[in-house]
Amino acid sequence: MRGGELLRAHSAAQQSRKQVLYLAASERKIRIALRDQRIFYFDCINHFLHSGKY
Repeated sequence: MRGGELLRAHSAAQQSRKQVLYLAASERKIRIALRDQRIFYFDCINHFLHSGKY
């Protein structure tokens, strides 16, 4: 009985750790995407500034 409870608690802990890792990974992806987007917009603004039209 006790062993089963321990095993259940352990698997639940592993499951929550997986979720935390997944969230951390997706957060990192979002942060990288935002950084890339910022760099892209920065390049566009610089391009327009240097082209002399704006």
